[in-house]
Amino acid sequence: ANFNAAMGIFEEMDEADEDDLYPLLLNLRKMDAFHQCHDLGNTDLWDKIHLLFKAAIDNEDMSPEIVDKCFGIANRSLLWGLYQLDIQFDKVHITIFKVENLSL
Repeated sequence: ANFNAAMGIFEEMDEADEDDLYPLLLNLRKMDAFHQCHDLGNTDLWDKIHLLFKAAIDNEDMSPEIVDKCFGIANRSLLWGLYQLDIQFDKVHITIFKVENLSL
């Protein structure tokens, strides 16, 4: 099962036990590991991760590992976003440098 399917099942649950949440946890583990080396910024992870954070606040029995993986994914999303900003800044800086040198 993929993450979107696991999230769909999670959203339809009234109460979930550990067995019901296992597919979601597996997908979060995979995404967390994959996200360490690959930017998933073009996906719509923020809304889903936010939903899981809210569910963890409302349900104290939610697996701590799910919350941990959500924090990892959110953290890496921020880091990848900063990396993209750094790349954009470098491109702008190089362009400005070239324009200034052409003007001389």
